[in-house]
Amino acid sequence: MSAGETIHELERLGSVQDALMKRLEDELREMRAARAEIDAYLQGAIAAKASRTIMLIEARRALEDADSGCPVFNLARYRRPALRTVQ
Repeated sequence: MSAGETIHELERLGSVQDALMKRLEDELREMRAARAEIDAYLQGAIAAKASRTIMLIEARRALEDADSGCPVFNLARYRRPALRTVQ
């Protein structure tokens, strides 16, 4: 292989590597965007669950305070509400 052919082959390999790196960078950007969307969804779901739990606790207290005569079941023995902090 002559020096000219070697230089041409190295330039071709460099172009292929550059194209692969660009493709990897693009895929990494897409993955980061998808992860950000997933994180936002999960934070919203956690906040919604916490809001529902708070609403249930407040409704139970309101029923107990009103002494409405309606039976108030203790659902905590079946499934305890777990509040999580959103990071």
